[in-house]
Amino acid sequence: MRTQIDTQGLFDYDGGFYGKIAMVFDCFMLNILWIVFSLPIVTFGAASTAFYYTAVKVIKKDRGNILEQFLHAFKINFKDATILWLLIVVLSFIFQLNVGILSSLTEGNVSLFFRCFYIFLSVFIIGIAMYAFPALSRFDMSTSWILKLSIYMTVRYFSITLILFVILLLSAFLLYLLPIFVIILPTGSIIVYSYFMEKVLLKHTPGV
Repeated sequence: MRTQIDTQGLFDYDGGFYGKIAMVFDCFMLNILWIVFSLPIVTFGAASTAFYYTAVKVIKKDRGNILEQFLHAFKINFKDATILWLLIVVLSFIFQLNVGILSSLTEGNVSLFFRCFYIFLSVFIIGIAMYAFPALSRFDMSTSWILKLSIYMTVRYFSITLILFVILLLSAFLLYLLPIFVIILPTGSIIVYSYFMEKVLLKHTPGV
């Protein structure tokens, strides 16, 4: 007895085949937008904030248009996201500079201690950044409060921080092995990333 396959709706615009094609196109388009808007480097923070916002709102929740939502989030968060990004870059640079200076001035266990200490600080800064831009895309707070909230989240939700860090490392490793993945991998990674991030953000969303 043959199994009858119901193909009704398979090629409907709002579902089935065309729906999946549309989602793939949206992911590709969002990925391109993030890359292009990140190219000036100084705009990386604003681009990443818009990237996360659009991925959650349009790709996951199917609300709005990719280009429209990305540009909207980029514009309204530009100032705060840029301040956060420059602060992260400056602090990371200072930490790495201190490692080089202290390595040349100290030796033995003292040198090892300072290296480990500043490596820890650098990783901690990355942890803060992992929360800062998604939080900025969600909450209407000042830059200082976003920073404080991100520091709290990094420590309070340490297990999720580790998971997010692993997701970023695996994504970077895959891009290193197969650079061609840059056209689609970041969006796929941010969707997985948002699954864990949203659990944290929802806990701090008023009225939820």
